[in-house]
Amino acid sequence: MKKIKYIFPIVLLQTILFGQGGVGINTETPERSLDVNGNLRITSFQDKTEDENFKNIIIANSTGNIDKQSKSSIFQTPEQQVETDRIIYYSSIGGDSNKEVKCGKYSFIIDENNIAKFKLLINPEKNTEIQYGLRRLERRVKLTGGHSANTGNGEYYYSNFKKIFTPDNWDVYQTIFNYSSSYNNNTPDYSTNNRGPAHMINNDFLKLHIVDPTNGDFYKIHITRIVNQDSDNNLTTQINLKNSGLRVITCERYYKQ
Repeated sequence: MKKIKYIFPIVLLQTILFGQGGVGINTETPERSLDVNGNLRITSFQDKTEDENFKNIIIANSTGNIDKQSKSSIFQTPEQQVETDRIIYYSSIGGDSNKEVKCGKYSFIIDENNIAKFKLLINPEKNTEIQYGLRRLERRVKLTGGHSANTGNGEYYYSNFKKIFTPDNWDVYQTIFNYSSSYNNNTPDYSTNNRGPAHMINNDFLKLHIVDPTNGDFYKIHITRIVNQDSDNNLTTQINLKNSGLRVITCERYYKQ
């Protein structure tokens, strides 16, 4: 038993070596922090399919270097790549700025005041004007009315908008769309309900199209807030006053290598 105890460290030293700032297994010249010359086996995994914090997969190149890549960036064809990201969540207290959809160089959220916003993820290093087309399906219910007091006719309204991001404000969220102040006529003061003219109520739907000015990437973004529970359907007043409901943000980025 003593022989085995002393021989094992000697064998270990012969296989695990240090060099060039890394640790090598079966190699005297490690080229990374850990360089394994041989097979890798892991016998225990945890299923993270439904965990929103695990959005990457492990990839390797032809020389065996291992890194990560976002799951949403896996391409459909060699010519046309599509990146997708989405988030769906229920909240009774408004949107959540921490629940963001990151897609290409943009981040999209519905904030605590139910305002749809976006920002850049990369500093443009110079002033950059982002133009986007916006179609919105409006299904608003008057606070003073009921189910029959729908002020929207269910049609889409199309507009062109632009936002300017600078090296100073590129990572600050900007409002995507401000609803007309005319909708505040004969209604309670929105400020007392932590609201503003830009907020989305249940059944509002925004559809954005962005063509990136720097590389031509095409983005298609859908943002909506939807009634989700029976208790949300007291359409006399609560549909505009309550913060409850589903929030859904989806993004698709179409690009070429």
